[in-house]
Amino acid sequence: MMDVLRDQDDFYGLLDQLSVTWTGFPAKDEMRQAYWGALRDARLSEVRANVERILRTATGRQPFPKPAELRNVAPHLPSPASEASFQASEESCIRNLEELRKQDPGKWRDEVGRRQLDRILATQHPGSSMYEAALNEWKSR
Repeated sequence: MMDVLRDQDDFYGLLDQLSVTWTGFPAKDEMRQAYWGALRDARLSEVRANVERILRTATGRQPFPKPAELRNVAPHLPSPASEASFQASEESCIRNLEELRKQDPGKWRDEVGRRQLDRILATQHPGSSMYEAALNEWKSR
């Protein structure tokens, strides 16, 4: 599994290699984020090996590689029981937030805002403008 602090820059570099080869330009941030989200459970060495293989064997007729082509094995899908447990937890969380919204809209707004910032800080690259804006807002709370 790739680490956002240790591996994301190298991963973006690999994606830029593919993008420059296919389009002549580095990957856009939207593509970087989409591919990172789809592949963050893979090992960087696995992605690197597949990028190198694709670059060595690419022809002019091939479409831009999809995330699945940059991994060796499809990701593990959760079992139905695990999925049901997760869904029950999500529903409980929603009920709790809805109850908080009814009891104290101001606290609810603060809680939802904090959770959004936490999500951004946990998933975005620390050098991105989105991360920087979220961090500044989080510090100001």
